[in-house]
Amino acid sequence: MKTILLLFFALAIVAGASAQKPEAVAIKSSGMELKIDGVLDEAIWASAEKYQIDSVFNGEEIAGGAADCSGYFQVAWSNSGIYVAVTVTDDSTNVTGPQGQNWAWDMVEIYLDMNAGNLADTLGPQGGKGHYQIAGLAKDGAVKWGANSKFAYKTDGSNYVKETFVRWSDLKDATGNIVSASDSLELGFDIHIVDNDRDSVASDRQFRDRLVWSNKGDVNENYSNMNDAGILKFNVDSAVVNPYVTVSSKVKGMPLTVDGVLDEAVWKNAEKYQIETPFNGEEIAGGAADCSGYFQTLWNYQGIYIAVTVTDDSTNVTGPQGQNWAWDMVEIYLDMNAGNLKDSLGPQGGKGHYQIAGLAKDGAAKFGTNSSYAYKTTGSNYVKEAFIKWSDLKDANGNVIAPADSVEIGFDMYIVDNDRDSVASARQFRDRLVWSNNGEIGEAYGNMNDAGILKFDVTTAASVNPAVATISKVTGDTIVANGILDESVWADAAKINIEQVYKGEKITGGAKDCSGYFQTVWNENGIYIAVTVTDDSTNVTGPQGPNWAWDMVEIYFDANVGNLKDGRGPQENLGHYQVAGLAKDGTSKWATSSVISYLTNKSSYIKETFVSWADLKDSAGVALTPAKDMKIGFDVYIIDNDRDSLASTRNFRDRLVWANWGDITESYDNLDEAGVIVLSNTEIVNDYDFVSVSEKKLISEAMVYPNPARDVLYIQNVSEKAVVSILSIDGRIMLQSKGSSMININTLQKGLYFVRVNDQNKITNKRIVIK
Repeated sequence: MKTILLLFFALAIVAGASAQKPEAVAIKSSGMELKIDGVLDEAIWASAEKYQIDSVFNGEEIAGGAADCSGYFQVAWSNSGIYVAVTVTDDSTNVTGPQGQNWAWDMVEIYLDMNAGNLADTLGPQGGKGHYQIAGLAKDGAVKWGANSKFAYKTDGSNYVKETFVRWSDLKDATGNIVSASDSLELGFDIHIVDNDRDSVASDRQFRDRLVWSNKGDVNENYSNMNDAGILKFNVDSAVVNPYVTVSSKVKGMPLTVDGVLDEAVWKNAEKYQIETPFNGEEIAGGAADCSGYFQTLWNYQGIYIAVTVTDDSTNVTGPQGQNWAWDMVEIYLDMNAGNLKDSLGPQGGKGHYQIAGLAKDGAAKFGTNSSYAYKTTGSNYVKEAFIKWSDLKDANGNVIAPADSVEIGFDMYIVDNDRDSVASARQFRDRLVWSNNGEIGEAYGNMNDAGILKFDVTTAASVNPAVATISKVTGDTIVANGILDESVWADAAKINIEQVYKGEKITGGAKDCSGYFQTVWNENGIYIAVTVTDDSTNVTGPQGPNWAWDMVEIYFDANVGNLKDGRGPQENLGHYQVAGLAKDGTSKWATSSVISYLTNKSSYIKETFVSWADLKDSAGVALTPAKDMKIGFDVYIIDNDRDSLASTRNFRDRLVWANWGDITESYDNLDEAGVIVLSNTEIVNDYDFVSVSEKKLISEAMVYPNPARDVLYIQNVSEKAVVSILSIDGRIMLQSKGSSMININTLQKGLYFVRVNDQNKITNKRIVIK
């Protein structure tokens, strides 16, 4: 009898031990939120314990054992939520069917019971009330979960990782409360790996076999009842720091418009970094509903773009409470001392440290010499968009950095929230959300040692902000390509700035040194381009540099409609064209039936060009036929040849470009980075007799008669220095005379012509018919 009792107690002890729930302990993560991408390259995952998921769900079978399917999980936590990483080794995966239902295909299911103190309520996610399942098929990519959480799978052949971040705000208990991690908190927790194999044994289970950490289904599966799930505890004693690092993506193409609108497609793909840590001793009383925000960055070789999106319940940019530095705004901080970011200084001390602030008011403001930022408000919410040129961001030694994969600069972001509550009054009504430096050693303005790090992604293909210009169709009077731009069409045609500096070159004095814009229209005969250049000096005679480096405008076309990315340029021809020519007064022929004309005014000038469709042939030799919505490769370069020693290393040549600034190579070699012009049927009527107010000052009282004319044309009211030119309708000079009051025109064929009289820079233009 004694023996039987001992055996009974022994079995009871074994049964009790087998019923003991497994426990996992989440380690703390501090610093920046982990990136949810399934890669697990953050330091915390190297430290987090691995918990094997190796029990088979009742009645199911992993036929080949660990070689068939195996896995483990790791878990961490932060003040924002819970991180779970599950690493799965599988011999095959099925996430598309056809066998079984989609809930039976390969995936990881994560289960959480937030009802601390009441984990035996016989409920699961099916019944809600504080129970959660995070599932999703094992497919590459990130998926949103709840309001502010997400998970991501990363596959490697048939193996995969599921990485998950679930915010505390998305994990409420049965009464709607949000829990806080502590050393006494215990939550229900479990992991299932679903393995969908195509064998006949699995077919009676919808082809599903499951590995589980805790609940094998003695009572029921977790989805219905989490009583047999395991326990999740929290280590609050120490933390693994994930440093605040943002990686800025490269952007090329057209400059982004700094207006706070963020309507360029490149912003949709740029990584969002949350700004969510309150500054020490301050408080965002209402949480995210009170104030929240995130930032994004992009870079190119000219500078860095920064966009900060803020959601706020109210804004104050006028007072009366607190100082103006405490009113609503975004403060951007940069430390350009790469390699020496722990110098205990901030913008207050200068020496390579910068703050870009400014109150959250609609409108743009200048920063530095060539940079700007803009706010755009929508109710109490707002966006701050900034573009800071590298030339405005010098280190302590006055050097300008060049982005590279090895360069790291100091970076931080503050959102200042000025609310009118009594609690905030002791802080000048200012509460701040920060990205990195929460003030343990002081605010970033005084000391940027605790700021985050900004790195540059130089290897991933750049996002492209395309250069696209939609051009109107011109009707009415013919445009004369002579550089005067006295036709009404040029008053109506859009002006498109040519403002990007070619890579490695420099317009030293900015817009005062050289600037310009182009306009273009089309008709059935060809395309008209007018480029207006403002320059402080021009050089078209040398001696510095070869003549291709002297002042001029280069216009580029790619006529291979439908195949504009062929890696070629005018150097190889094959449907690619360059229309160049030095910036000298006069008109010249281009190709067969096209015209180039320059008109100078001191050091500034206009290049007006007519290019016939017949002269724009694709690589097969077929001339373009204009049509609505036709897309043609196009670019414009302004070459500025200045005589300074800096430019000598570039043959004295510096270039402003519309689209291709040399990320690959110049447009002459490869037009892949050029822009695009799109032909529109929107019409602009040209009236040749149009004269702008500014141009009226140039017009003399020259008389040209008779009209129509036969053999002789008379010119009166001009000086002996007057130059009279007779031009064809496409702008070619047919006859020219100086100081004469009579021109013999009997050599000209019948038709419409234009007469241009230049009397000491006083211009008269007339139309005549020769019979």
